[in-house]
Order: sequence, then C-alpha cells, then structure tokens
Amino acid sequence: MRQQFFSGLSAIGLFLFLGNQPICAQSKTPKFEVGVQISSLSINPHSIICFDVCLVGSDRKYTEPGGGVRLTYNLTKNIGLEAEGNLFPREHNDFSLFGLSGRMSQGQFGAKVGKRFKRLGVFGKIRPGFVSFSKVSYLISTRTITFDFGRQVTIGQFGERRERFFSTDVGGVVEFYPSRHLMTRVDLSDTIIRYGLIFVPGYSASNAIQRISPETRHNFQFTAGIGLRF
Repeated sequence: MRQQFFSGLSAIGLFLFLGNQPICAQSKTPKFEVGVQISSLSINPHSIICFDVCLVGSDRKYTEPGGGVRLTYNLTKNIGLEAEGNLFPREHNDFSLFGLSGRMSQGQFGAKVGKRFKRLGVFGKIRPGFVSFSKVSYLISTRTITFDFGRQVTIGQFGERRERFFSTDVGGVVEFYPSRHLMTRVDLSDTIIRYGLIFVPGYSASNAIQRISPETRHNFQFTAGIGLRF
C-alpha cells in the first residue's frame, strides 16, 4: 500500500511539473509559503531495556503515518525560515516497556538554505523542535515495604502524562514549481530525538522501579506535500 501511495504521489508531482500551464519566470521569489503535507516517521525506540533479564531490544522499530502544515518565510531567494507541525493520530497502548505510548505530535522550527532554479529548488535544512508522546510513564511517589524477615523493598506509584522531547530535523528538501504560486515538496530527514529520563515499573520485588537513562536516537522521516506561494 505504501508503494502504491508513493507511486501515486510521484505521478501527481510529475503531472504538475509537466503540465500545460505556463511557467512564470521567477524574477522575485515569493516571500511566504503555506503548505500541507503527509509524513511518515520511523521511530527507533530506546536501546535494550533490562529488568532482572533483558526483555526488549532496539529492534522494536515502528513507523507512524501522519500529516500537518508548514509555514515558510523566505528571507532571500536561497534562505527561508520555517515552522512545521505534524500530528500522528494512531494511538498506541502497548509500549509500556519503553515508557512511551499514546499519540505522537511534532513541531520543528528552523531554516533551509539552498539554490533555486526556474522550476526546481534544492535545499539543506536544520530545524530544532520537539516530538511529543501523549502517554509517558512517570514516577509519582515511592514507599518502602518491610517484610517479617527484615528485608525491605521500595515500590513506586506510576502515572502517565504528555511529555515533549527535544528533537532536531536535519535533511534535504527538493521543491518543484509548476507555477509562480504553486509548489510541491519532498523532504528526506533524520529526526534526532533526545529522550529524557523515564521511570517504568519493574517486574520483580528486587527491581520494582526501572530507570531508563536519557538517550539520543536517530529516526528516518519522509514528508511530501503541496503549497501556495505569495
């Protein structure tokens, strides 16, 4: 299905590029761009998580489909400032071992720098921002239990809340200009997510509170969309 979707998107882009509508010479680059896009973010979760034994590894990758909007202000012909937001509507409730679940959202804010031609633009981009999960495990409180034989264990009370993690979107952009006021765009990105400290329940009395240390992970992201320029 994904292959058919990308094939259809390529056909639309080719149609716009080769259409009969006359191409206006871009003597002056439009200052503003407003666009919508679809996006696919391949999440690369935390590395191996261990309790008394190692239960989960970093091979539990998953891909989230979504979409959003983008705003661009072109400072010059070759430099633009951008803000982009994406929502990934599918909700997950089965990633408790990672401490991350629910729905994802994303916001990136930064710059693209490159070269524009009559019908084509090629850019590099770097855009800091955040990736948000609607259900992130956190430790509310702890209490210590003492057994009759003198052994003590500490257990925790856990909850879930929305949490944002710092991200940086680095990659390349290709734009096509069927006319002065219409554009199509494809982004290939490495979305780098810096996860903070996360606490999840352990699975034994000796390890009832599991600490997942902060970690940086790289995630491939594909985005394609259309926009208006004015």
